[in-house]
Amino acid sequence: MDMDIIPLKKEMVQGDKETLVEDNTQQGDLRIGLGWDPAAINSKFEFDLDLSCILLRTDGRIREAEDFVFFHNLVSQGGAVHHSGDDPDGTVSPNEHDEVITITPQEIELDITRIVVLVTIYDGIARNQHFGMVNRSFVDVRFGNKFLQNRFNLQDPEHSGNTVINCGEIYRVNETWQFKNLSLSSREEIPQVLTRYGAKGAVKPPTKAWVENHQM
Repeated sequence: MDMDIIPLKKEMVQGDKETLVEDNTQQGDLRIGLGWDPAAINSKFEFDLDLSCILLRTDGRIREAEDFVFFHNLVSQGGAVHHSGDDPDGTVSPNEHDEVITITPQEIELDITRIVVLVTIYDGIARNQHFGMVNRSFVDVRFGNKFLQNRFNLQDPEHSGNTVINCGEIYRVNETWQFKNLSLSSREEIPQVLTRYGAKGAVKPPTKAWVENHQM
């Protein structure tokens, strides 16, 4: 999971937009990185943050289970999106990203026009955990490995008490890919979030069997 450590360009605020890929002839990957430090507060559970994304059609709905990329489904349908794997406690990398999702724009199917970027606290409600309790938590989005596109803080006071953050959307405008920072948070679990994007009959928690057998 080694990546160059690149100076911070800026911290995005809600509503900011950034062009990531000018056209599909540009070579390189989009990389979404999640980092956090284990919490220093007294808790009998580790803080397990999870990075995931949902690939959506033009109508804003998910096509099938493989288009939800997370710790039990590391590759999207078609192979354009890859997850680096689960870090259960924020110790994979002490200085940089603990989980990374890599997207190859040229390989995304034409009927996929939006990619929602989520960060969740695994079993956060049951463990009585929330983002206000997590140290140095952030997400950034890069194109290639030489330029930091943006970064935003997940420990913002507006997320305190919540367990899911919709960081933003990567979306297609003709052959251009852009990122919009949403920074919307809620206190719920992933199945409820997926239901809003057209998934039906989700169970808690999402399991490998659910990903393999779930019908959209």
